[in-house]
Amino acid sequence: MRPIRKLRQAMPNLRKASSGRAVAIRACLLLLVGVALASCESTPDDRGGPLGATESRPDGPSSRLVVPRSAPEPIVTRSEVTQVLEEIDEMASKGDWQGVLAAADLWLAKSITSDERRSLEAHRFVARRNLLQTLVLDGFVRVDPTRVTIGSDVTVEILFVNLSGRDLKILATAPGATPSALHLELSCVEVAADGGRVEDRRTQVVEVGEDIILAPGGRKSFKVPFTTSDRDLTSLALRRFTISATLWPSRLEMAGESMPGGIKLRPTTLDAFPRNWEHLADRPLERLRDAIGKHSAVHIPLCSALVADVDRPKARDLLGDVIRAQGSDGPSFRVRIAACVGLRLVTGLDIPADPDVWLKRLAEGFGP
Repeated sequence: MRPIRKLRQAMPNLRKASSGRAVAIRACLLLLVGVALASCESTPDDRGGPLGATESRPDGPSSRLVVPRSAPEPIVTRSEVTQVLEEIDEMASKGDWQGVLAAADLWLAKSITSDERRSLEAHRFVARRNLLQTLVLDGFVRVDPTRVTIGSDVTVEILFVNLSGRDLKILATAPGATPSALHLELSCVEVAADGGRVEDRRTQVVEVGEDIILAPGGRKSFKVPFTTSDRDLTSLALRRFTISATLWPSRLEMAGESMPGGIKLRPTTLDAFPRNWEHLADRPLERLRDAIGKHSAVHIPLCSALVADVDRPKARDLLGDVIRAQGSDGPSFRVRIAACVGLRLVTGLDIPADPDVWLKRLAEGFGP
């Protein structure tokens, strides 16, 4: 019985010891739980990592997934679009159609107004049409000879060239489209020695009438009759015709893909002279010098139009001397006016046949 009594006597001390150990164990457990929770709730910044990154932990399930935030869409201001449109206009003036197309595509993908979008789409259409003519199909208007007598009938040639490396089809007709046609534009300027000018412009539509299939590098030409006899045949004025054309295809295909717009052909010029002009074409610079010496107002513009490109600077100097010469010993006002007309033909400048205006232009110079 004595051991039992000793056990009973020791029980309070055991309870006290057990109670102290339990408290210690419970405190340790609470401390461990707190550390674990703090570890789970820590942010990437707390761990020294980059914002938005997720730290890799070996115990997996306790790791927290952090979803990166998406960057806000940048706001496009009106001034930015205006600047881009100015840059596109500059590229277009230089013929950089690849640059125009790339810039238009880039900015059409942004949040812009409907007016800005229409402007960019218009630039894009023009760029695609010019790239079509630069890289796919080119066209020319040609005439031979380029100098005839007033009243002559000539033949205008319309020439197409496939610049691409693929077959090209110009369909005469296509569902829902008008038939393929050539729109010829004929412009005539009648230049008289007294400075008078008569301008006329007319158009002519010629249906293509057949499908055109061009292999890579292939060519196709059309012949169109043309006459210079629709005016007074006794006129002593020079008639300068500018002939241009545009192809409006019903459908233009390359590798099964439809290409946009029409093809504007490169224009040509045709000069129609009064009768018996042929002798002036023999050494025209010398003939111009003779006409000036003889004060022949009628022949001065005609000889000026016949001067070769290489001799134009010399012709310009001769005609300039006529305009500068004033006073009783100088040429008549009529001859000076004819020299103004000759300068307009030699330089290609659209300046009135006024000696005072040309004197100012001569003083400014013509550059290299």
